[in-house]
Amino acid sequence: MSAIVISAILLLSISASGFISFNSRFNIVNTELKARSLSAAEACVERAKLQIALDPAYSGNETMNASGGVCTIRSVTASSTERIILTQAVVRNAYSNIRAVIDANTFAVVSWIELPTI
Repeated sequence: MSAIVISAILLLSISASGFISFNSRFNIVNTELKARSLSAAEACVERAKLQIALDPAYSGNETMNASGGVCTIRSVTASSTERIILTQAVVRNAYSNIRAVIDANTFAVVSWIELPTI
């Protein structure tokens, strides 16, 4: 009887550890996808800065491929001597949204925030 109980306990512990490692794999994949989407959103901010340098009236609304996903410069709005850039990137259901404020003259970053949604 005790052999059956010990076998059942061992079987449950092995199943649980297998389930934990299976879920850990997906957590690692999701973390990697989030990092890639954040990288793509940052690339869009840099693209917007370049476009503003070339055309101060640039307003965004541009989509490009970056870091294995799709990145969109949602908008670029003027605020006195600053520009507010909103970007969003998607890499396989991992979203990143950035709101960057830059100085329009020096292109220095005034603020940089990752938003939950745009």
